[in-house]
Amino acid sequence: MNVNSLPNNAVNAPHSAVTARAYCSTRRDVGRARYRERWAARMNAQKAAGLLAIAFLLTGCTERIARLHSAASLAENGGSVTISDGSSAVLEYTKTSGVPIPDAFSGIGLFIELEPTRLVQNAVLAVPADVVRCIAWRLNAPWRRSAQDCSGSLMIRSVSSEAVLATLDVRSETLDLMIHNRLKYSKASQPRAASAGRRPNNAVNATVLASRRLRGKRRAARPARYRAR
Repeated sequence: MNVNSLPNNAVNAPHSAVTARAYCSTRRDVGRARYRERWAARMNAQKAAGLLAIAFLLTGCTERIARLHSAASLAENGGSVTISDGSSAVLEYTKTSGVPIPDAFSGIGLFIELEPTRLVQNAVLAVPADVVRCIAWRLNAPWRRSAQDCSGSLMIRSVSSEAVLATLDVRSETLDLMIHNRLKYSKASQPRAASAGRRPNNAVNATVLASRRLRGKRRAARPARYRAR
């Protein structure tokens, strides 16, 4: 039989089948390679998010507040300290910290109520003799405690219309608390908050919100056709 007399399709059939198989195999290999690249990039992004979450858990967040309240007064109730309207000046200092775990918060604070005329540069005030009231505060979530057995001194270094710079050296035996800091008490904006010395403020709570966002992200899932490979 003369090969030249056969139809072209009969001659080219084996070659066409090999070419088609090679083409399909090449496309499949390219598809798999592209998928592996996308999967690797997605996993790297998830690793970065996981590292950020671990950083939040390890470092947490700390918030410090030092404010001067004018025309104010102090009240103590069940471990909470309330700052309300009055005729005195109130120096508020709190330091709170926490991590995004329920009840993983702690904090300390000191609230001093004194006559406005006592806020004079270079004045050294004995606590509690030269002040109206001094309340120490401690938070170990979910418990918070307060005490008025403060003793120590408050040195006024400078006074301006915007802030008071002072050195605080006060302790409370009941709460096993000692505060020795040089603080800048910034003038509080009006209207003042209804209470202080309760829970960590927005700076600490932001870690909780960030953790919830990270936990809420959907994990990447491999398509079913690649799971068995």
